[in-house]
Amino acid sequence: MFEYAESPARDSWVLLRSGASFQQLSGVLKGTTDPLAITYVGSTAHQEQCSVFFAGPWERKLGASLRPDVLVVAEPLPLPRSDVLRYSPFLDAVLDVEPTVEAQVKSVRSKAHRRRLRKVSRGREWDWKVSSTAEAMEAFYRVLHRPYVEARFGEKQLIASLPGLQQRMARGGHVLTVTHRGEPVCGAALFETPEGLDYDRNGFRLDSLKSPVLLSERTAALELAIFQLAREKSAKTIFLGFCRALVDDGLFTHKRRLGCRFVPARGSGRSQLWVRPALRPKFFSVFPLVMGPCGAFEVHVGLSKEAAPLTRIQWRARLKNFAIPSVERVVVWTDFPQVASQRIEFEASLRGALGKRPVEFREV
Repeated sequence: MFEYAESPARDSWVLLRSGASFQQLSGVLKGTTDPLAITYVGSTAHQEQCSVFFAGPWERKLGASLRPDVLVVAEPLPLPRSDVLRYSPFLDAVLDVEPTVEAQVKSVRSKAHRRRLRKVSRGREWDWKVSSTAEAMEAFYRVLHRPYVEARFGEKQLIASLPGLQQRMARGGHVLTVTHRGEPVCGAALFETPEGLDYDRNGFRLDSLKSPVLLSERTAALELAIFQLAREKSAKTIFLGFCRALVDDGLFTHKRRLGCRFVPARGSGRSQLWVRPALRPKFFSVFPLVMGPCGAFEVHVGLSKEAAPLTRIQWRARLKNFAIPSVERVVVWTDFPQVASQRIEFEASLRGALGKRPVEFREV
């Protein structure tokens, strides 16, 4: 059954007759030069989740649905297949507030970032202030937020309107501004919610983009100020926004290092994912995805013969992202036999990163 790609295509047409939006996408699999055909069934608004699987531009192509490599179906639409994986394409990062700022710093999983936070905390040249006025929001938006977003992500990046942010702030918001030797260098807009403190958006002085070291230092200063503000407001959690359910995604990696736990993103539905069996080792080697329900996450990763070999040190650097409290186990899709040296090296590195968490190998 699994060897015939027409079977998932027939399933998608059944869903289409049920009234779902039907999208056929074609491009190149990210990280490779291989063609990739995706059939997406669900809300058009959530189609963007598929774009991460492509390298560069992609197009809608009718013939792609006849032999799809990947089938993505939004829940609650049924997908009548036994080998379907269910996941939330986006996850919210939630940071539990510790009793003291020092305890908060200790909970950070990255040694390098702990050092940055402590260096900032000892520096007398750093300071921060908080304001809840419309004028403070206007200054933050004009000086720090909008120029930074446009410089880093482009002018077409969707930016929230200033009046909307000011209205929201009137219902319980704060503008936090961090200064270095008296000059504002970064800041954030935060809003109080019943659950805690919502870290909504940030901004940095444009010279931050010229130096990764400077940006990391200012990021640490901003995060330290947010820790202190959360303590002053008696917040129990800090909501740090969403990220893709990819354990090697940049946002996921930083929020994991900061000590966050992850839950399905608010306002983002769950999806069902089917990948052509022969493609699974390569697909999941490029996209180590977090699958399953909250509290029982599992990471699906691939070990492919076609991927460039990595040393044990390189594997450790990548696999340490898998070790978060909500991940219960790891599933490895591979085309290597059990006795292959590459698989033995990989398994040793993976088990070293995961500790006692179970690992399941699935050969294709």
